[in-house]
Amino acid sequence: MMSIGGSVRTLAGQQYLAAARSGNLMDIKRAIAANVDVNYRDEFGRSALELALIGNHATTVEYLLPRLNVICVEDALMYAIDTDNLPFRRRNFVFCEDVLEKLTSSFFGMFPY
Repeated sequence: MMSIGGSVRTLAGQQYLAAARSGNLMDIKRAIAANVDVNYRDEFGRSALELALIGNHATTVEYLLPRLNVICVEDALMYAIDTDNLPFRRRNFVFCEDVLEKLTSSFFGMFPY
C-alpha cells in the first residue's frame, strides 16, 4: 500500500472516492457499510464530499454532509465559496450554520469565563 500525506491508500478507499466522484450513492452506502473511512481523501487531499460537489451530485452531497467530520465539511464549504457554487451554498446553508455553531461552541467551550 502506498502512503501519501500520512494516509494509507486502499483499494476500498479509492472505490469510495470514485463513487463520490460519479455520484453513485449506492456504492457510497456499500463502502460506508463495509467500514471505509468516510473522511478518506485522495492524493490531492480532497474528500468524497468535495468530489461529489465538483461533480454537482446534490443527492450525494446531502447524504455525505452529516456523516463526515467537520474539517471535511469546512473544506467542501470553502471549495463551494471559492468556486462560487451557489446551489450548494443555498441548499446546505442551514446545515453549514449548524456546523459553524458547533465549531464556535466547542472552541469557546475550551476557555473558562
